[in-house]
Amino acid sequence: MDPAAGALLGAVADTAQACGSAYIVRRGSRRVEVCPQADDGFAVTVAVEDDGGVRVTFDRWEHRFERSADPEDDADVLSLAHDLVAAGLWGRARVRVERRGEQVWATTVCFGAPGRWLTFDRQGGGLRLPWPRVMTRTFVNHGRPPRPVDERTVRPLPWAPWAGIRGEGPPEPEPQPLPVDGELDLHAFSPKEVKPLVLETIEQHRVEGVLQLRIIHGKGVGNLRRTVHALLDRHPGVAGYRLGGHGAGSWGATLVDLHPLEPGP
Repeated sequence: MDPAAGALLGAVADTAQACGSAYIVRRGSRRVEVCPQADDGFAVTVAVEDDGGVRVTFDRWEHRFERSADPEDDADVLSLAHDLVAAGLWGRARVRVERRGEQVWATTVCFGAPGRWLTFDRQGGGLRLPWPRVMTRTFVNHGRPPRPVDERTVRPLPWAPWAGIRGEGPPEPEPQPLPVDGELDLHAFSPKEVKPLVLETIEQHRVEGVLQLRIIHGKGVGNLRRTVHALLDRHPGVAGYRLGGHGAGSWGATLVDLHPLEPGP
């Protein structure tokens, strides 16, 4: 499971636990289940599927979020999933379950608040034949957010009327240690991350005794290459560097030779 999805599960559990004794939280390796203490509430489950997609379930109603390869778009997707959970836990979602005898016949989900519910989706149902009468029951959770919802930050979308209910961005993934494998690819990082990343990578490699490092900065107009070379020029642990030759990235990569760490006393 990728770090962003793991961070979402942790944030969902935190959101439920912040409601105090309103819920029982059960967390597994790839899912979080939040069960209400009140009989008229509904369970909320978040599961990360094998392909990385996220499925949020209210009782028997479910909504799936497709992940994106773009980090910014993916953060928005996970933020919407978290908002959906918060809406369910904070009483901003209503689930109406229709039963035909012992079987669930249809489930309808509304978003909003008492007096201004908006029907969003209906799953199940069908042609009403002369079967036993359909019995309807409505469920709403009673958890309260740790702070009042600022209605000015709520920006409902036609496909996600719960959007923005938390008034905050997606959870930050847990920092992952970089591999010490003799290579650093800077393409996935923002310019402000380059300096600390290069310095940390150099030290990690020296600690592990890996004294050859290939830094991939791309060709482009050369700004990133110049930034990297300026850092290498000033670093006392760098013995020398050169642009990659044929088969080593050409001038889109820099090969760095590092000084070993001096033995301690």
